[in-house]
Amino acid sequence: MNTYSTSETQTAKKTVTVKRIVIGVVVMFLLGAAVILVTQPSATGNHGGITGTGSLAQRVVPPPVKATTDINREFAFSLGTKSKDTIKYTIQSAEKMDEIIVNGQKAYAVAGRTFLILNVKITNDTQQGIKINTRDFVRMSSPEKDNEWLAPDIHNDPVEVQALSTKYTRLGFPVSNTINSFKLRIGEINGTKTNVDLLFQ
Repeated sequence: MNTYSTSETQTAKKTVTVKRIVIGVVVMFLLGAAVILVTQPSATGNHGGITGTGSLAQRVVPPPVKATTDINREFAFSLGTKSKDTIKYTIQSAEKMDEIIVNGQKAYAVAGRTFLILNVKITNDTQQGIKINTRDFVRMSSPEKDNEWLAPDIHNDPVEVQALSTKYTRLGFPVSNTINSFKLRIGEINGTKTNVDLLFQ
């Protein structure tokens, strides 16, 4: 009986030791995973200037602006509802930049090209949130592509604007680095269009 009892006790001790080792490994794994999640930048991109939960060194620095010009043109566009609700669509300004931030990462224009960026403000005065494709309301033409109207290649669509609120977004086109005059055509796809001349000094 004594021999059986001693053997059983040793087996129990070994089992406890193995359990402790397994628990220790699991705890170390969880701690390592938590550190990785805290130190890695967000993969959801740059929304409203938020770049994730990384350290100060990982924050994305806004790229420099080469030139800017004010536009400040406001338009009212239908939401296509029976109540005939509209949104305010304001193009505030335009900028020329050689680099931009896309999904939280920097993108660079190829040699001889730059980015034409439009700063847009969407105001929703209705009682419900909306989602819109902001690029549907803007087309651009330049001397290098005269009479050709291009849709924005750079956007954050669909843009979600909560009820009774304002949302800022940006639209962009790759253009020639040497061209300073452009034409914008603003309006609903099936509606009246307004031409806006755009000139960088």
